[in-house]
Amino acid sequence: MTRPLLLKISKVYRRPLIVFYLETPPPKGDRGQDFRQLPEDYSLAEDALIDALVRDIRARQSIIRAAMEDEDEGFPLPFVGSATINEGIERISASIQATIGFDLHEFRAQGTVPEAFAYLRTKAEAVGVFVLLIGDLGRHHSRIAVETFRGFASADPVAPFVIISA
Repeated sequence: MTRPLLLKISKVYRRPLIVFYLETPPPKGDRGQDFRQLPEDYSLAEDALIDALVRDIRARQSIIRAAMEDEDEGFPLPFVGSATINEGIERISASIQATIGFDLHEFRAQGTVPEAFAYLRTKAEAVGVFVLLIGDLGRHHSRIAVETFRGFASADPVAPFVIISA
């Protein structure tokens, strides 16, 4: 197969050219615990986009962590991995609120949904959590439906990420 033909195929299938040089398909992304409730008409093709997104986020996280460690700013955050699902929603929610300094009255005083989100994002980022709004893989062709992906967290002790569907 020639390179020009591969370029055409990668464009038609909206895949990076490098994918066609791999001996095997890229591995499925390790998503950890998956709590999604998928619609009945869910397409497995969406999984490929989510796997690519997870790989992209993990790569970004690795870069951020390395940069922080190089600058002697990379230290484990005590709250990462400090709760288990068995503790219950109320206790975990209270712990998160205390950790980020969440004030319900201040949150409700925000005038719009974007302002309320900005308040939450600022609180989370102030304690070292990176918050990203992502809805695709950098191209409109790779848009991930909100019914398939609403968000996930990657609990690295130094550079924790929360990704929210945009």
